[in-house]
Amino acid sequence: MGLIGLDRDKITKILSSTSTYATILLIIAIDSFSTECLEWEPDALVAELEDDYGVKMPQINKDKLNALILALTSDMFYTDPLVFWYSCNVLSGIPVNLQSGSDEPTSEEVAWGSVEVALIDMQDGDNRQPEYSDDVRTMVGVILHNEGFDRAPQFLKFAMMPKRWVAIDPETEAGLQSRHKNLENDLVDFVKQNLQELTSQLRQLPLSLSPQQQENNATRDFLAELIALAGGTGSRKTTARQKP
Repeated sequence: MGLIGLDRDKITKILSSTSTYATILLIIAIDSFSTECLEWEPDALVAELEDDYGVKMPQINKDKLNALILALTSDMFYTDPLVFWYSCNVLSGIPVNLQSGSDEPTSEEVAWGSVEVALIDMQDGDNRQPEYSDDVRTMVGVILHNEGFDRAPQFLKFAMMPKRWVAIDPETEAGLQSRHKNLENDLVDFVKQNLQELTSQLRQLPLSLSPQQQENNATRDFLAELIALAGGTGSRKTTARQKP
């Protein structure tokens, strides 16, 4: 495979770092064990990674990897509010305690969770990305509303926002619009920063590049390349998506 044996120490550090994005963990798993690993039990996949690379993965990294695989192989991220909630937590690096629960995700957490899943779970031919359920859409709308948004940002356009109150006073309305714009700009900046960090981590992976790939490094589709290397079809959805 593309990563195994090229820089084992680097992969070990990546698996050990709590700042590693779920996408990176998924790439390493697919490169190490092919797309068949998406069908394994979560504990088995983690055990194989830890054994092969001689590393003890932090719990948050195990959760990140499992959350992304669940989003790829089932509809639950899109239809189950609790799965969406916990997945957005862990994809943003926030640990979840299944016994005591966790705090409601913030707008930043739902934004990044939705964006990272969308980057990986793209439409592939007739295999379309699932639609978000009304329950998930309503929950995201409430989260945005509670933080002061009066409409959903473009990358959270699926959110079902509560009915907006329009101020009678033009100055008050202008102030509300200004506040929303500032909130949206801050959220966009947050997502952009995460995307830049993810891109940086992608470029640090010890992949074998052809000269043409090296010249076009900025636009490479790392996951598709690794699926091809692993003997897959090149499709992002390599297993049958299961209904909850």
